[in-house]
Amino acid sequence: MKYFEYDTASQKAEYYEILQMLMERWEYEIVEFKEAKGGYNEDKIGQYFSAISNEANLKQQQYGWFVLGVSESVDKH
Repeated sequence: MKYFEYDTASQKAEYYEILQMLMERWEYEIVEFKEAKGGYNEDKIGQYFSAISNEANLKQQQYGWFVLGVSESVDKH
């Protein structure tokens, strides 16, 4: 999994570019988006990490992605 320190404004553009790239294909074997609105069970996170890592390895990919805080619905406030 790729991990980013969230600290400077200059890095924010990189985060958005990566998120946009991932969202273009939405979810597939090595990318998983979850809303995790009220927290997320640690055991379940471990299972996702394991599954995504295994799929990335099988597909000879350097990374797998597990992105929390993404909703499939559009919130209109």
